[in-house]
Amino acid sequence: MLLPVRFFSIYKAADLGCLRSYHTGISDTRYLYCLSDFGIHIWNIENIEKPELISSQSLTGIYYDGKIDKYQNNLFILKGNKLYKSNVENVAHFEIKDLELTDSRIENFTIIDSFLVVSSYGFDGLNVYQIKNDTIELFSNFRIPAGYTFQKYKNRINFLT
Repeated sequence: MLLPVRFFSIYKAADLGCLRSYHTGISDTRYLYCLSDFGIHIWNIENIEKPELISSQSLTGIYYDGKIDKYQNNLFILKGNKLYKSNVENVAHFEIKDLELTDSRIENFTIIDSFLVVSSYGFDGLNVYQIKNDTIELFSNFRIPAGYTFQKYKNRINFLT
């Protein structure tokens, strides 16, 4: 199970070096995946008293911008209105790739089971992609009223005004 991370309530800045620049992240039982203004950092947190930086990759975008989520070995990163994917099966050596979807200027995304749900600026709807191994295929799309956005809640989508 992946858990969202509230860094300042869990870790001291000294524990993770330049933690003050991290603004979002997720964790599983072994790793902490952190997103900063400058990229992704992966920490081994098996020994929570001595977290160890395993690897990092640069990824620029808008300051204090971004979202991160994980499905199986795939890490999905939203940064600067673009969606990226990285296979983190080997966390020491991972690559960040631009996820070329039909959407442009991506506003938000979430993962529910094996589905990637994406909303874009200027499009009043959602595109739903199915994640299959290393491929992502358009599964469905539907319109929602203008001015709505969405959030994931208990493996379903709630629409908000």
